[in-house]
Amino acid sequence: MTATHHPDGTLITVTGEMDIDTCPRVEQATATVPLGNKTLRLDLSRVSFMDSMGLNLLLRLRNRMHASSGHLVLAYVPSGCPTVGHRSLQPRSTGTPV
Repeated sequence: MTATHHPDGTLITVTGEMDIDTCPRVEQATATVPLGNKTLRLDLSRVSFMDSMGLNLLLRLRNRMHASSGHLVLAYVPSGCPTVGHRSLQPRSTGTPV
């Protein structure tokens, strides 16, 4: 996992699995993201597996960013990522605001 900070937000590239073992590390990396009208972009192109822990983390990050007038953008969501009801995490482009 790598994090790159930009004036308008942060890009975090997640690699490997997003599950009970790895989500705490991803959440810790996002804890340093500046809040307030910023964008947190998660590049998920290198995620090989995501279970309910990963999905729960994405929802918590979305809520955190929205509470601070920020945005969470999922970039390059791989096929096979979980769905919630009829909404998929599959992108319509290279970045999907959630």
